[in-house]
Amino acid sequence: MEFDAAFLAPAWLSVAVASSKDGARPALDRTVCLEQFEAGMRITATDSYLLLTAWVPALDCEFDEPPELDERPVATAVAIDRHGRARGLLGHALGLVAEAAKAKTGERFVMQVRLGWVDAVDVDDRVSFAGMDPSFVVLELPDRERVKLRVFEGEFPSWRSILTGFKAKRTGAIALSPERVEQLAHLAKRQAATDPIRFELGGTSKGVRVSVANTTIEGIVMPVRWDFDIDGPRDDEAPNSDGETADG
Repeated sequence: MEFDAAFLAPAWLSVAVASSKDGARPALDRTVCLEQFEAGMRITATDSYLLLTAWVPALDCEFDEPPELDERPVATAVAIDRHGRARGLLGHALGLVAEAAKAKTGERFVMQVRLGWVDAVDVDDRVSFAGMDPSFVVLELPDRERVKLRVFEGEFPSWRSILTGFKAKRTGAIALSPERVEQLAHLAKRQAATDPIRFELGGTSKGVRVSVANTTIEGIVMPVRWDFDIDGPRDDEAPNSDGETADG
């Protein structure tokens, strides 16, 4: 499937900010979940405390709206990018786009993504590759560079219910850990100055909804559970497999 680099590169790089980097959960360690639809691709990443997802339309696609979250993708793959090869190629493509815009050449850069047509198996809203042969995701800037990413064999965590179940709520205070603030700062760097990040509060110690204005990038960040009586943080609250916080 082909995409305009001006849309694919910033979306993928923004979402990848949420991927885990500690290796504790291999399914999340520098991975992105790619779901291919007829009209484009949904990209999702999470470290279980920050979730980001984005919709990227296919090149010259006539459909403006992303598919509903319950719509089944044509193909799904969890791509591993632990060495940063995909991020490097996407960063290069983003640089080409910026140079063309500065020079006002009107040039458009096409990127290709091939998932190997791995058939997804849904298990309670999770995508399982158990028992399947390893496959690859190919990301290419034609006539320039190509990277081949290994596919993770296992389950990517359920995340749709976290987004669909979110309800905005007024609350007294929300505390984010320094690691989450740093991740969100990296997300902000990936976006244009005219596209601010918006926050919707779900309640004290509940998820905070994150979205980037004028884009399809959105997600959830889980706050630190803060004990104001002792003026200090307690353990982080992470969403469980049912899409609720650990304390219900």
